[in-house]
Amino acid sequence: MSEESWIVNSVVSTTTHVHGRTLNSAGKHHFIIDGPARPNEEIVSMEAFLAGIASCGTHLMEDFADEEGIELHRATVTIEAVRPKAEPNRFDHMDLHIELVGPTQEQAEHLTERFKGR
Repeated sequence: MSEESWIVNSVVSTTTHVHGRTLNSAGKHHFIIDGPARPNEEIVSMEAFLAGIASCGTHLMEDFADEEGIELHRATVTIEAVRPKAEPNRFDHMDLHIELVGPTQEQAEHLTERFKGR
């Protein structure tokens, strides 16, 4: 495949003078992420990871609704990851809740099925 066939996203994460804190850069944007135990003042890595999944879901709902001419006033995606304390690097499961304001029940179910098929 040619280079033109790929989308590349990049984030740089650098330690800071505060143990457990990173400075992260994505494009022209910079943000802080704290480790899971300390310093416990900013969002943690797992929350940033889950935010990426949830925001992707909201964007897809908007795109799907636009493609199909479905009225969508708001999409809210809530994600919860459950991990054992003894093995925090392993997911037991994730729950995803999608709330759509605007579409009929049938349309909302259709949009959700499209998302699940991704």
